[in-house]
Amino acid sequence: LVLNGIRAKFTGQSARIFVDRTVFEIYIDGGREYFATRRNPNDFGSQESKVFSQSEIQSLKVFRLKSIWEN
Repeated sequence: LVLNGIRAKFTGQSARIFVDRTVFEIYIDGGREYFATRRNPNDFGSQESKVFSQSEIQSLKVFRLKSIWEN
C-alpha cells in the first residue's frame, strides 16, 4: 500500500488510514502494525490524497471530519 509516498508493506487484512494537516497514520489490523510520517508543511493547501495498492482493495470508506483549524 502506498499513501502519498508512504510505503506500508504488511500482511494484514485491514488498514485504517488517518490523514491530518501534519501527519499520515496507517494502522494495520487494529494497530498490530503502525506506520506514520509527517506531512510537508508546504502541502497544507492540498486536500488531495492518493492511495495505490498492488492487491485488490475489497472495501474503501472515506470519512471527512470537521476541521478544528480556522480558515
